[in-house]
Amino acid sequence: MDRALEQGIAEVVCAINAIGPRYRKGETLLLARDRTIQTRYAVTIADDGKQWIGRTEETPPITGTKYPIVGMMN
Repeated sequence: MDRALEQGIAEVVCAINAIGPRYRKGETLLLARDRTIQTRYAVTIADDGKQWIGRTEETPPITGTKYPIVGMMN
């Protein structure tokens, strides 16, 4: 988390329900701008705004930029 804070945190509104009750549509995801940080889950955001959330090591079914999720806020 310290390295994420150094590089900056982005806030993005979650557009989907994912990973059971963990990530809910409408909540704010906290994403690390440093995409080399390893976390359990990541969100991939396509150019058209579509999102996919899954384990960091999974290959997303959409094309976009993958960001590590470092937290969330209701």
